[in-house]
Amino acid sequence: MGELLRQGARNVPIYTLDERYRLGRGYLSHVFPSGIKTVYELKLASGRVIKASANHPFLALEGWFPLEKLDVGDRIAVPRSGSWPAS
Repeated sequence: MGELLRQGARNVPIYTLDERYRLGRGYLSHVFPSGIKTVYELKLASGRVIKASANHPFLALEGWFPLEKLDVGDRIAVPRSGSWPAS
């Protein structure tokens, strides 16, 4: 993100969820500073590892929760293998 900020990047392609919670392409309109934050590693039962700040939202069964509010054993939404949209 730091490099995107230095470049003044706009309309950065990202993966996002639509209103039906389907994974699709979206765009980050611009990058902005939000301060220096500690980055945590969230290790899933599947072995996947996600790096995120404490306030990064994750979709759980009960709705959206920041990483800092998740407990060991909570289930979060992740894409299935091979379900990423085509480039």
